[in-house]
Amino acid sequence: MAASSSHCVACGASQAPQVPTAVPEPRTGSFVPTAQHLVQVKAAAGRCLLTAGDYAVLQELAETAEHGDPLVSFLLRQKLAAARVILPQDMPASVATLNSRVVFRLEGRAAEARVLAFDTRHGAPGLTLGLYTPLGITLLGMSAGDQAQVCMRDSSFWPVILEQVTWQPEASLNHTLEGAAQ
Repeated sequence: MAASSSHCVACGASQAPQVPTAVPEPRTGSFVPTAQHLVQVKAAAGRCLLTAGDYAVLQELAETAEHGDPLVSFLLRQKLAAARVILPQDMPASVATLNSRVVFRLEGRAAEARVLAFDTRHGAPGLTLGLYTPLGITLLGMSAGDQAQVCMRDSSFWPVILEQVTWQPEASLNHTLEGAAQ
């Protein structure tokens, strides 16, 4: 991936931003999307598959974020607008859904494994990734092997690849149901 892809067209930021994996501090009014943001975020969101349950959770988050965090609100609205909703039993096991254990790699960093979680307050630090973070929103609905640009708070982009979905609740439930039917 080219290093220039992590630069913001609007401000030309060249520094590698800090990737939020913990609860972000709301920054009301600090984010104004540019045309480049729309292009990058829509490209990632366009390949998004969600279950009806995950879609409902994102809708709830979007309503909450609208009153506090403009970046998260923007990312959630874009993801919801572009997502394809499918039945849980039809969800491919390679897609990151809520509560899936995923392995991802940010450009220039080692691979990390996390569980995509709605609420990370009760999880062990470093084991979960909240859906209210730009990285969590970006990964949700991606398929293993997909690459996207995480839109950062400083208006830059950080390339991420979803390397693997090591556990997915829908796939686990489908496997259990298939075993019970036999």
